[in-house]
Amino acid sequence: MDNERKKETLQPDSGNNPESENISVSRRTALKYIGLGAAGAVGALYGIEKVILGEETAANVQEEGLKNASLTGENTSVAGLKNTSMKILLINGSPRREGNTFIALSEIATTLEAEGVKTSLVQLGSRAVQGCTACNKCYELGHCVFNDQLYAEIREKLAESDGLIVGFPVYFSGPNGSLCSLLDRIFYTSGDLLRYKVGAAIAVCRRSGASATLDRLNKYFTFSRMLLIGSQYWNAAHGREPGEVKEDKEGLQIMRTLARNMAWTIKNTKAAQQPFPEMEKRVSTDFIRK
Repeated sequence: MDNERKKETLQPDSGNNPESENISVSRRTALKYIGLGAAGAVGALYGIEKVILGEETAANVQEEGLKNASLTGENTSVAGLKNTSMKILLINGSPRREGNTFIALSEIATTLEAEGVKTSLVQLGSRAVQGCTACNKCYELGHCVFNDQLYAEIREKLAESDGLIVGFPVYFSGPNGSLCSLLDRIFYTSGDLLRYKVGAAIAVCRRSGASATLDRLNKYFTFSRMLLIGSQYWNAAHGREPGEVKEDKEGLQIMRTLARNMAWTIKNTKAAQQPFPEMEKRVSTDFIRK
């Protein structure tokens, strides 16, 4: 696609900047300006070589990004964004430590690292996992009463992460029970560590069952007020025997697209520097009246 077709004209809000003129930018950069304000600085940081501003140089692109960021009144600096640490926690829910789920997560991790986002991986493996017993002791303790090593490790890593990706093998058209048992406890007791962070699930199956699995898994993220990240298709890859997922070219591309979408979201939300929405006191409506 030639440059003329890639260009669009973006007019900043005249109420904020009455002396501004039309600026020709790429689609990618235009998206970063919309609704974010400070995201212009991100465009200068992460996409300078792909920005088209007529005869502008990369230095002028950076200057324009910072100018746009200043419209919000935020004190956003390029140096500050460059030094911002970003990390994603990956959980491999497969009992096979280096099977197809691990390969799919590795494709995501490699892409995230290339985008400047660090990753940390926790392997479920074949360890026995305690499920929730509905004792509600977590209300008193602030954490699950079964404070086992795996649970504690994930909680610790969540505290220092900007998001979470969970990989599941598909069992009977659903996620495997061991990891669901763990996630029930993690998500029920860790809302403060998850809220408004990015999240995604990936499913690995032989042939089918991925959509039903993802429907079950995505509820963990949406119930916790996380930002659910998608890809170009279902977040799924296919393979049965260990290593077969490498032959699913589309599946691996979906993993890479998911990683880039997640990195893009983290960078822009950090650049926007917006406070979290106000939280109302939780209302719980029971359908059985006493």
